[in-house]
Amino acid sequence: MTPDRWQRLESLFEAALALEPEQRPAFLAHECAEDQELRVEIERMLAADADDGRDLRQVVDSEALRTVAEAGNEPADGRRIGPWLITGVLGRGGMGSVFRAIRADDQYRKQVAIKVLRHGLESEFALARIRYERQILSNLEHPNIARMIDGGESGGLPYIVLEFVEGESLTTYCENHRLTVPQRLELFQQVCEAVQYAHQHLVVHRDLKPSNILVTADGRVKLLDFGIAKLEDPEWHPEAAAQTATGMRMMTPEYASPEQVRGEPVSAATDVYSLGAVLFELMTGAKAQSITTTDPLSVARVVCQREIPKPSTAAVPAHRKALRGDLDNIILKAMQKEPSRRFASVEQFSSDIGRHLAGLPVRARPDTPAYRLSKFVRRNVWGVAAGMTVIASLAGGIAVSLHQARRAERRFEQVRSLANSFLFEFHDRIANLPGSTEARQLVVDKALTYLSSLAAESGGDRSLQLELASAYLKVGDVQGDPSASNLGQREAAMVSYGRALEIARTLVRERRDAESLRTLAWAHVKNGSGRRSDNLPEAISLLRTAVQLSGELAKLAGRPDDELMLESHRVLGDAYTQQLDWEAARTEFRASLESAERLAALNQTGELNARAEEAVLRCQQRVSKAEAMRGDLEGAMAGFRRAVALGREMLQKYPNRASIQRNLILNYVECGRFLGNPRVPNLGRPEEAMVYYEQAGQFARAMRAYDPKDEFALRSEIAYLLSTGDTLGPIDPVRSLARLRQALAANAELADKLSRQSFDLQIGMSMVLALERLGQYKEALEMQDQVTAKRVATEAESKSREDFEENTVEDALRRAHVLYSAKQFEAACQLTRSQVQPAAAFGTRYANDLSLVWMHADAYLLLARCQQQLAKDPGAPPARRTALRASAQEAASQCRAVWDHWSSRHPRNAFVDRNRQAAVQLEQELASLR
Repeated sequence: MTPDRWQRLESLFEAALALEPEQRPAFLAHECAEDQELRVEIERMLAADADDGRDLRQVVDSEALRTVAEAGNEPADGRRIGPWLITGVLGRGGMGSVFRAIRADDQYRKQVAIKVLRHGLESEFALARIRYERQILSNLEHPNIARMIDGGESGGLPYIVLEFVEGESLTTYCENHRLTVPQRLELFQQVCEAVQYAHQHLVVHRDLKPSNILVTADGRVKLLDFGIAKLEDPEWHPEAAAQTATGMRMMTPEYASPEQVRGEPVSAATDVYSLGAVLFELMTGAKAQSITTTDPLSVARVVCQREIPKPSTAAVPAHRKALRGDLDNIILKAMQKEPSRRFASVEQFSSDIGRHLAGLPVRARPDTPAYRLSKFVRRNVWGVAAGMTVIASLAGGIAVSLHQARRAERRFEQVRSLANSFLFEFHDRIANLPGSTEARQLVVDKALTYLSSLAAESGGDRSLQLELASAYLKVGDVQGDPSASNLGQREAAMVSYGRALEIARTLVRERRDAESLRTLAWAHVKNGSGRRSDNLPEAISLLRTAVQLSGELAKLAGRPDDELMLESHRVLGDAYTQQLDWEAARTEFRASLESAERLAALNQTGELNARAEEAVLRCQQRVSKAEAMRGDLEGAMAGFRRAVALGREMLQKYPNRASIQRNLILNYVECGRFLGNPRVPNLGRPEEAMVYYEQAGQFARAMRAYDPKDEFALRSEIAYLLSTGDTLGPIDPVRSLARLRQALAANAELADKLSRQSFDLQIGMSMVLALERLGQYKEALEMQDQVTAKRVATEAESKSREDFEENTVEDALRRAHVLYSAKQFEAACQLTRSQVQPAAAFGTRYANDLSLVWMHADAYLLLARCQQQLAKDPGAPPARRTALRASAQEAASQCRAVWDHWSSRHPRNAFVDRNRQAAVQLEQELASLR
């Protein structure tokens, strides 16, 4: 059976099914006058449809679909498809039947819907079509799309197991719940999110209509039936794509676009048209196109030539006023006959609806001065009314008042246009798109020019000042927000953040209201975050103030601003990590995680929900790192794995969101570090660590391919090369050194000076270790000298004097290790002895930081080993050898005591046990020689 004949068969069957039984013979006689074979097929399908029970048996009694063994309390007459037990019929169409079913193999109990090809219609084309639908659904995971649970074939018949959705059609739900026009529009935006997601996965639905859009009892939209959907990339399924692309015109005429009925290629614009038809019906209760015939030419004439009426003229009287104007224009733009004149995407369609709901000018309507003025008046109706009253009472000052009002309105609208349409809308839409750095740079350049011209004239307009402060914060984020993808312009970002802080402080001094407090708190968060790299005490002071302000705001507003509290606690926790105060950091991170989980629990839609879920991911990662540095490595790994799982799940929902990829990279790297990176406390599982590192590397390389100018992507790739170089050291030192040299080369491309210097030092220290492992001791010592020289040269730019001193001790001990490996035991012993007390001071002062306690213990252990080797020198006097052995045993005992003290106050882990055992073993060896 050819595609054209199948389409004719299915459309006539559906039309006949809608008629009363006594009307069907005359209808078929007219439509099939020249094709009696087609009439016979349709009559056979109608006969099968007339008997629900027989239809059910026909489907499940095929050779491969067996009866269920009678067990438990399952119905004796139940039938099974694979592991699924059929419990009822949900619906039937020309090609397939859909059954309600439950899991029947005792694995778990779950109600599902199963779609099966109708008995007797197993043509090659029909089989290919249902397999094609299964392929499409397997690639779609979205909360507003009914997901595929299972699929398979039994006896040559393909079937699809789908999420069972209990709900009403979109139009029925709106009518039954008497939703207002705004409520209907918000519900429709959920539909748009689902369709846009499908388009991002190259899937065009092609049959959008109210019956394919269900709404559950809790108000969540579910998009169904991708039976005639089309993949825009034919390589995904070439045979089925060809069958759906040529000569095939399966559709519902009332919602079909002109290009569909003409048999032309379909695109995302096709679904935009159908969504317009759905929205027309949702707003008016009537169909945009009334189709009363099945004749293809007549259908084409109506769809392609008849003009769509204005929705406001077709709506019930109660809705006409709400539809007149913006909504008329939005719907009619979506339903333009020419695809190029419609909205460019479903996202743009939904955005215009959002602008209408927010009282902003919509793109579907010509942007005239009169139109913009009318929108302003509607948004500010009470303010305008009050202004008119004042004007009427002050007739003598009308001219001056009008002049001032016009000037204030112009300036207010200018900054609103900038902040909302340019920075807050355009930028936010591209911020998470791979490859958007250059476009964001353009946003910043234009925004700064505009802001500079407005700043001098903002005067005492409080609302304008608030918008100005918020805009400067946004500009600073784009320039150099350290927690997100940015342009690497840190100094410029701090200038923008500083301007925002000055404006907000002035506003709060004038009036301590919620809006100004919120802006001031955010300004403290951003300035504190930026100051962490050059003035940590000042940063902590700013961030503590941010936390206090967020608490004051919560009392004033009667509820917490969870987004603000999340960021203020998170960034303060980050500052405490730089102080190595892991207890304080963990407290702040847990507070931020609680706020993030509250935000995610709201189940908001679109961008808000994505940001909330992503915040949980970031906060979980930080809590886990704090746990790791306190010594709970196993607990930390459980947290990191949870973050990775959350990230993977989110990436399925938001595949184009670059910030999720960034967070996933961080969590993959942290998993690798604490599993098996020898440079940090770890669980001793390097092979498992490499698996996580490779995942991070794949994401980093993909992000750089999309956007070579993305500094975060470049830093991530350097971190991947550095981490794998470290972890490969004990396994393959040659590859380790090669990987580190790659990291060094990539680091030269970094624009941010501080990041480049930091990586340069880290890579240098790792190369010292790699050269030592390869026995290239001279080169290792030369490299260590270079690292020390670079550190001294950058001392003024260090995060703090204490950081510099800590790193100096680490450099010296690293050099001592190389000297020990080179069998220069006397030099190694002298250098180590000089560093024991500084290392002990750090280990004691930061007794909750596992890495510094390790440095403390390692200094004792290295000293013991150096003295042990010197005691073996046969040329040394016996008394000196005895003294050296005693001193070595004492140093080994000190090392063991450090680990015993740690274990008495912190969770035990494999890393601490390994290091303690090394000290005990050395102590025992030395005791046996005395």
